[in-house]
Amino acid sequence: QRRMRTKLISLAMQGFDRVLVEPSGIFDVDEFYDVLRDEPLDRWYTLGNVIAIVDALLETQLSPQGEYLLASEAASAGMVLMSRCQLAAPGQAEATLAHLNRALEACHCARRFAADTDALCKPWDALTDADMQRLDSCGHCQASYVKLHFDEHKAFTSLYFLEAGRSVAQVRQAAQTLLHDVKYGHVLRVKGFIPDGGGWVELNAARDAITVQPIPSGQEVLIVIGEGLDKAAIEAAVRGC
Repeated sequence: QRRMRTKLISLAMQGFDRVLVEPSGIFDVDEFYDVLRDEPLDRWYTLGNVIAIVDALLETQLSPQGEYLLASEAASAGMVLMSRCQLAAPGQAEATLAHLNRALEACHCARRFAADTDALCKPWDALTDADMQRLDSCGHCQASYVKLHFDEHKAFTSLYFLEAGRSVAQVRQAAQTLLHDVKYGHVLRVKGFIPDGGGWVELNAARDAITVQPIPSGQEVLIVIGEGLDKAAIEAAVRGC
């Protein structure tokens, strides 16, 4: 919170016209709005569009903390933009939107999202100029809800492993193991950069899909995100110990 405030002050003093903020996937959204209400930021910044990106392949069963984060991070968005719609089965994106609305209801929030008004459920490469205009003018809608008090940094963990020294195939297999074996905890995502034959690749892995694609440059790191993670067991799997 303090670092974001300092950065926003710096950007304002440099005369930027617009600032795009992408918070971490796990954060207290109220802290974001609180920062913008503080002096001098409240005189320099006007909140524009708030867009919540929701995975169309979202798991149907989440922990109570996961359900709350889903609802709280989307409640004030002007638009929900579904990701990975191209991988979703027929009706799956719509079911995810219904899941979001149930999560909002569970935390006593009156906000609801509908595909034809304030949600976009289509592959991103199929977005039209009209779709982009909807996103560019979606604004925001601050909504109230009952806050669930818990330490999100204890409930959800991000583990970083530098220079594991494994091949792309080995890291891919390790990710597959971590995502499907409960002894490591509830692993939600594995991502990172891996050296490969003089170049670099980026790995993104979830339970339903793993993608590996080349990138111009990178730093050898693997990040494991989830709930109730066993750090020692995960490190052994990542490093092949």
